[in-house]
Amino acid sequence: MLFAETQVTGIFGFENRKEIFEGVHRSYKFVVLTFERGGSTAKFPAAFMRLDVADLERFPSHDDIEMPVDLIRRLSPDSLSVMEFKSDVDVQVAEKMLRFPLLGEELADTWNVKFFREFDMTNDSGLFKESPGNGRLPLYEGKMIHQFEHHMAEPRYWILENSGRASLIGRGTDDGQQLPYQQYRIGFRDVARNTDGRTMIASFLPCEVFTGNTLITSLQPTEATHLVYLTAVLDSFIFDFLIRQRVTAHCNMFYVYQMPVPRLSSSDAAFALIIDRAARLICTTAEFDGLAKEAGLKSHR
Repeated sequence: MLFAETQVTGIFGFENRKEIFEGVHRSYKFVVLTFERGGSTAKFPAAFMRLDVADLERFPSHDDIEMPVDLIRRLSPDSLSVMEFKSDVDVQVAEKMLRFPLLGEELADTWNVKFFREFDMTNDSGLFKESPGNGRLPLYEGKMIHQFEHHMAEPRYWILENSGRASLIGRGTDDGQQLPYQQYRIGFRDVARNTDGRTMIASFLPCEVFTGNTLITSLQPTEATHLVYLTAVLDSFIFDFLIRQRVTAHCNMFYVYQMPVPRLSSSDAAFALIIDRAARLICTTAEFDGLAKEAGLKSHR
């Protein structure tokens, strides 16, 4: 509505790092939005990550960027999220990335991506046990991983495998079918701020672990090398650069779906190089020896 039925005259974003608002956490951000009724908006001046309200008196100035609405529509076709770009170079980088398809776009001639949440930390808490035991599998949470690192902390909870399977299958019949927790997959942290050192934190997950809703996990792709490649892309500087323009406190899977990513495969020259490097970062324990062999390594050693 704002873009189609008003003239946006400016978006000015600032952080509360200097405690402009007392009693509000210093990592919070605020936005001043101005617009006029009537007409439509093709572009508008924008400034982000400012620390001093006095900058608002000089807004807009030659240091601010012109934000094209067309770029917003192409980068965020579903949510129309406004990127927090800080310079024209940022805009140029985003334009270059848009040569590739969005991650959530279904393509017929290559692998596709689908994420989901497995167990809810509140609603499913009745399944959680506070100690390991026979037949119990660990419950992975977002704080247990870091980039390429799946064991940053010990699990707090375990779930009896039979109970976990019954909950995941629901009213269907358990005839021994393979479920996502039994396969290799990747997960990324849901809690992620764009004021942290890195916003996107993704890791390869071992088989035979359940996950809580603070760790968003993959259903697709299922091919191990594609998962290794996707982990490398998610943890790359360029992916982090673009997604931190959107995220405030949570790295929602729908933000990730709207990220442009090259869908490389074994026919691309760079694919094997990326797989080799990423696998060396991922396969550091014996539970990934099978993955190491698929990636062309001997073992986790």
